Amino acid sequence: MKEEYALLSLRLVKSRNYVETKRNVDEIMYKFEEYRFKYHNILPPTITTNYEVRYESNSDMVGDKVGNFVQRKVDLEIEIKEFYDKLAESLKMLNSKELLYFKQSYLNKLTEEAIAELLNISRESLKRIKESCIIKIAMFYNIDVMATPKSE
Repeated sequence: MKEEYALLSLRLVKSRNYVETKRNVDEIMYKFEEYRFKYHNILPPTITTNYEVRYESNSDMVGDKVGNFVQRKVDLEIEIKEFYDKLAESLKMLNSKELLYFKQSYLNKLTEEAIAELLNISRESLKRIKESCIIKIAMFYNIDVMATPKSE
């Protein structure tokens, strides 16, 4: 059974610049979307209905260095598989509500209103889940942006 991680504390969430941090995570997800559709022969990680992350990386590549084209293709496949490996690892740090938010928001492109309805929670409760999800992923990739202290 999957270990269930808690949401990040509000203090930890507020110590990050959420807008900048989300922008960094969105860049990763842009790359994921591009790989997912452009290189559809390499399967990305999936999230099961039980909110478990599944990813199996096949190493069926041939190191047959017959030319620059073949080498670039092999290098790109390795890059994509390493990217998917890292994404799958980051998703394993999310709890089931964060995974549901991630899946519905980034993969299924649902609105926050629809996700809140799906979870049967308020938009304010969804905001906590969303912020925790985004910041956990950003911290995993070391792309979280610290908030600047408010001057008085």
